[in-house]
Amino acid sequence: RRQAALTWQPSRPGTELFGRLKWPLASMLGILLMLGWSLARQSSSYARGLIQSEARARHLAFHDGLTELPNRALMFERLNHLRNLARRSQLDVAVHCLDLDRFKEVNDTLGHPAGDALICAAAARLQGLLRETDTVARLGGDEFLVILQDIGSLENAQKLADKLHDLICQPCTIKDQLISVGVSIGISLYPQDGSDVASLIRNADAAMYRSKAKGRNRVEAYTRDLTA
Repeated sequence: RRQAALTWQPSRPGTELFGRLKWPLASMLGILLMLGWSLARQSSSYARGLIQSEARARHLAFHDGLTELPNRALMFERLNHLRNLARRSQLDVAVHCLDLDRFKEVNDTLGHPAGDALICAAAARLQGLLRETDTVARLGGDEFLVILQDIGSLENAQKLADKLHDLICQPCTIKDQLISVGVSIGISLYPQDGSDVASLIRNADAAMYRSKAKGRNRVEAYTRDLTA
């Protein structure tokens, strides 16, 4: 005897309908839950990837691609922050401008990869000597800038410059060759040598070029006659 597809029972409304549909509905619900879980995972993964991409983009915007040191933009930001802090707290800030001597000779004789290796070696040595509160930045080419807070005096800045000089001048091995370069260093101090970031960097750079003019491979402090 053939049964009807659905039989309505007033005392048990929908029982037969529910009995026939509960497993398809359960399967459909399971599929929807799996889809939701998968979409949530993809959304979370996409969000993490986006955050990582943004962090990487910011890092690239403010760091040198070769050495991973702060670049000129981040250096300006940090020096301006230290200058404002020093002004409020009556502290001093020292700026050291460093330029490697005979770097072009290394590039010309051993090639640019060797020059890059020399730049990275110099960057690592500078970072190893300085405090966490100090900043060493690569301005480009073979030029670095070191920012020291609460240095105390010009004498202390010169002592630190002598240490930087001696460290950079130590020979290093590149392409199985022992290479030695010199470094010319110029110093300026806040507030006596400049009240703003641009003048501090400009005056340290002027002192560094005086070092070059006097035979290179030495330390010079800024004096007003350099920019008079």
